[in-house]
Amino acid sequence: MLLVKLFRFLVTIILFCVLLFVVNLYKYQPARIPHDQWKTDYTYHPTNTSDNIFWFVQVSDIHVSRYHDLKTRAPDFKRFTTETLDAIKPELVLVTGDLTDAKTRDFTGSEQYLDEWETYQRVLAESNVTQRYVWLDIKGNHDTFDVMSLDETKNHYLKYSGDKGKRSKFTYQVNKSFGKYSFIHVNATLVPGPRRPFNFLGYLNEASLQRLEAAAFDVKSSNLTFWYSHYPTSTITCTQPGRLRTMISHYGCAYLCGHLHDLGGLGKEMYAMHPNGFLEAELADWKINRKYRIVAVDHDLMSFVDVKHDEWPVVLITMPKPASFMMPRFEPLHRMTESTHIRFLIFNPVAIRDIRVHIDGVELENKAENVNGTSLWACNR
Repeated sequence: MLLVKLFRFLVTIILFCVLLFVVNLYKYQPARIPHDQWKTDYTYHPTNTSDNIFWFVQVSDIHVSRYHDLKTRAPDFKRFTTETLDAIKPELVLVTGDLTDAKTRDFTGSEQYLDEWETYQRVLAESNVTQRYVWLDIKGNHDTFDVMSLDETKNHYLKYSGDKGKRSKFTYQVNKSFGKYSFIHVNATLVPGPRRPFNFLGYLNEASLQRLEAAAFDVKSSNLTFWYSHYPTSTITCTQPGRLRTMISHYGCAYLCGHLHDLGGLGKEMYAMHPNGFLEAELADWKINRKYRIVAVDHDLMSFVDVKHDEWPVVLITMPKPASFMMPRFEPLHRMTESTHIRFLIFNPVAIRDIRVHIDGVELENKAENVNGTSLWACNR
């Protein structure tokens, strides 16, 4: 009877989180942001050159398990760290938690299994991915099941993860000739970490909130600041409700997370545009859905696409960006009207021979051209 009540409680929490996503998605309209708060920067004008663009990858909820999906989950993830990433060549990779499963065979209990962590570490070592790319893997709630303190032996994250909490502990910055881009980790995992099912929500105490605010203030001059965490903001409790979202609205453009998977098929696209103008995008899991995300920053305009592993080619239109995700407080949207070209990224493990561009079913007369042998293509408007 107690387990039934706990299950109903968790279902209620999850449905509440989904409701918050939906409410935020439909409350936001870019036009409601006062024009005196719109970002303007006339330094660059998009053309058909490969400068002023970079991209990165997010993957979440790997759930390496000793009991389930042994033949494909970790091997597929290894192919992701080699074949897939080598086709994309991202600036960095965000792995937003739940690296291991840490659940008992019958799903009723939890435990930090050393062999799961060793499998995860072996994938990283055999693929050499942490040497080839900036690899920021962080903890999720499953990685803290039954971990009573940060320095105890069960905290396998510190030994077997790729980053081991080093670069992700602080703000990571990507410095380009055209600007500075910051990545702030919101670590809301619980200390001590309870057993499941009591370890679902994240928590930020006053000290954590102050550290995040100080970190954000230090990089306020960044062109764009991305916040990333395992938990959606709707599943993080704070000493001051709403303070985290207020910080992001002042110092960031997007919040990237995982944790909720796809809600058993009910939440395929859990994106929320918050009323104060920033994007929150939850990514479906690798565990079952084999999803990952590519995020591009083109002339300080952010675009993204969520992809199922092994589906090629991957196309990401970066100029113009989707109207539903415009963030006028953080992005110089006027650059879309000033752009001389439609710009898009195409990723494919084999060479691309021909590209044709259609708008509303009508093929454009101007042919798309590859830009400097990169993944970027441009088509004169």
